[in-house]
Amino acid sequence: MKTILQILIVVLGVSIVNAQSNTKDELKRIDAMNAALAGGGIPGLLEKANEQSWRVPQIPSQWHVENVSKAEQKPVDVAAREFGKRLAQSLDRAAPSMQQLPAGEPLYNETARLLGFSEWCAATDGYGNLFLAQRSLDLAAVGVARLVANLGFPIEKIDGLLPRMNPVWMSIETNQRVLNKDAGVVVFPKAERNDMERVWGSGRILMRMKSNPEIQKDLEGRGIAGGLRRSKAIEDNLSFFDDVEIGQIKPVTLSNLWDYNWHTGIVVGLELQSIQKAEALAEFRKAIGSFPDKPVFTAQQLRDRERGAAEAAKAGLKVSNMEDSYSSPRAAAFAIAWKNYLEKQVEDLGKLPPSRYNLDSSAFQAYDEVQRGMFFDRDTANKRDHEERTKAAKANP
Repeated sequence: MKTILQILIVVLGVSIVNAQSNTKDELKRIDAMNAALAGGGIPGLLEKANEQSWRVPQIPSQWHVENVSKAEQKPVDVAAREFGKRLAQSLDRAAPSMQQLPAGEPLYNETARLLGFSEWCAATDGYGNLFLAQRSLDLAAVGVARLVANLGFPIEKIDGLLPRMNPVWMSIETNQRVLNKDAGVVVFPKAERNDMERVWGSGRILMRMKSNPEIQKDLEGRGIAGGLRRSKAIEDNLSFFDDVEIGQIKPVTLSNLWDYNWHTGIVVGLELQSIQKAEALAEFRKAIGSFPDKPVFTAQQLRDRERGAAEAAKAGLKVSNMEDSYSSPRAAAFAIAWKNYLEKQVEDLGKLPPSRYNLDSSAFQAYDEVQRGMFFDRDTANKRDHEERTKAAKANP
């Protein structure tokens, strides 16, 4: 009869063999994904992933690799991070096409592909997965905005893309879950943005206090230290809060940030301004049916203007029309068209949230940027800004 010790040795041996086998299988799968990406870019990778039912690997932060990954898992985590960096670089190469493709079927197909890629990346919870999903979605938003701005492209087709612009991985719950998984402990106990930011800020301060007694003395003297969130998970993992200083990264892009720890980007939320502008433009088009280039007033508004002008003239006052307060006639046209639309839909405009009442502003900004070829994803905008600043600095040393 085998002893309990012998049984445990056998079980342990089987577990080690299984772990080694799983590691080899996962590494082979990541190698196959790398080959598909190298051979066919993102389209080729997605096609192969669909054929083989590949799930994207969980991509942890560099901090997780160094502080949490177990010995048998570390090779997989390292390979996953290297694969993720290649994906980020592939998205950089895809970015120009979102400006260059005609705003018709070619752009629609590429936009749908980027949305699919974003969904594929986020299907596995992971620090790097979220950033890749965000970057791809940001690029897709450029495509959506350009398609919406083209009145010749059916809005019905774009309606099929819009629901995918606000995915579940943007939720606070997903952000909390991924951050805790990356930390290896429950650092963030509540799925509330304010609470997560307070925990993060406290961890950052506690980290500095531990490394610099002078900072600790100063904060304690001012009574700040007593208001910090503290927990065993936080104090045992202070290095988790040691994020890169974003001002050191020039330009700020996902590819440039990849080798650093930047949990802040998830803590504060992954929402994108490009999505908000693209959605506003789509709603404006569906409501108004066009993009007016000059203000159009109702008969009653014209009568009111004439009466107001006459009364002002009698009083010796200078007449100022409402459209004069806008940056351009088209901006005024968007505002007037939207307000007229709202007045037909809502009895009390004062009860509307500011985001809806002022939707014309975001819609006009999106349309204007598309028309000028300046509607960019965040990384492209940061690159352009950095290039312009560098050029200006060289011209004026």
